[in-house]
Amino acid sequence: MNRRGVFYPFLAVYAYQQLGANLVQVGLLSALPMVASSITQPYWGRLSDRTGKRKLFIVLGETIAGIAYLLMMRLTEVWYLIIGLTILEGFWSMSNVAWSALIIDMAKPSERGRVMGYLNSIGVGGMALGVFLAGIMYDAIGFTVNFAVSAAMMFVSAALVWVWIDERRKIVMPSVEPESRVGTSNLPMLRMLILTNSLSLFGLNGLRQLMMIYMGSGLGFSGTLIGTVSAMGNISNLILGIPVGYVSDRFDKKKLYLAALAVNTASPAALFYSESPIHFILVSALVGMSWPLSETTAFPMAGEFAPADDRGKFLGYFNAVRFLFGFGLPPFLLGGYLADHLKNAHLALGSPETEALILSSKETFLVALAITLVGLILWITILRSRRAETQADRTFRFQSLRGRSGHYKASREIWMYRRRISQRRLALLRASPPSVGASTSL
Repeated sequence: MNRRGVFYPFLAVYAYQQLGANLVQVGLLSALPMVASSITQPYWGRLSDRTGKRKLFIVLGETIAGIAYLLMMRLTEVWYLIIGLTILEGFWSMSNVAWSALIIDMAKPSERGRVMGYLNSIGVGGMALGVFLAGIMYDAIGFTVNFAVSAAMMFVSAALVWVWIDERRKIVMPSVEPESRVGTSNLPMLRMLILTNSLSLFGLNGLRQLMMIYMGSGLGFSGTLIGTVSAMGNISNLILGIPVGYVSDRFDKKKLYLAALAVNTASPAALFYSESPIHFILVSALVGMSWPLSETTAFPMAGEFAPADDRGKFLGYFNAVRFLFGFGLPPFLLGGYLADHLKNAHLALGSPETEALILSSKETFLVALAITLVGLILWITILRSRRAETQADRTFRFQSLRGRSGHYKASREIWMYRRRISQRRLALLRASPPSVGASTSL
């Protein structure tokens, strides 16, 4: 997370201002690497299921990505940088999916939200520090030093995992885990979770790089101020990470996930009206709230819905679709192609460069709002339908119990009647005098 905070927030600004990239190319800088990650994650997930060496996949992914960062330091052509990052994310994805499966394997079902809250807060704390330092380095030194800093972080991460993580100490074995039995009974909910999560992330993450360009080239914010705005979102994420994790373990994760979708929907609307630095700081804090809500609910639910014996594979699918439609395509389609098309339309109408960028950005914010709203409405519909099914099931069980109790009552009355008849017959036999044959025999 610290590595992403150092590298990715200023990648769009660096490509747009110093390498001369257009908005479509800036979108491809995020889109193609995430597409590569989405394609490769199911493969790495299946391979980690077969080998059981999740720790090895984490170390290899971090090490290969660190070497790739060092090799890309001297690249000054936008397309070479896009290709290099695409290859990097394709190999780094083995680390991502292995982390996901390892967390579910080693954490108790009742503690997964808490574990995700801790990990989220630690990662976001590093990311907040990374974004702040990246803003200072961007103004003072330039962006290329971020390649070396990111590579160093990857190497340190690989070393720490290799030394500290003991994957043999699995707390919950898949074969005995109650809520994740082998089967397909929870896969429909997993599909709906992936769909709504992808729509929500599509609308929100499609604006991240555009928001940086909007602040830097549209409103003239400095690199330090942009870094401060990004860091505020990470601080908000850090503050809420652990408390939200505890809450998600004690309450219904589906309802907390609904809150995450609502926050994601409110963020583009708030961004549309933002113009001053304080407005962007508040919006960044709002966006930061959605991440712990989503990670401490959606991720554990995906682990519970997936069959335990194929958990790596299904979490690979979950991450693949999320990365593709939540991180890969949105920067290209929303913040790239759509924003660039709208900007060119305003330029054709005679608007100045800066004004065209501002207008096209605001219109893209409205499109993102519509997309996130669809995800929110879908999840509300799912919760209402499941509540209706639960109520119908309770009614059926209640009626069945009533029928069983009535049958039991009738059977008991018949049994009591027969018992009374038997008792009367026995009393009559005892009261009657003995027969002649009986007395002679005595």
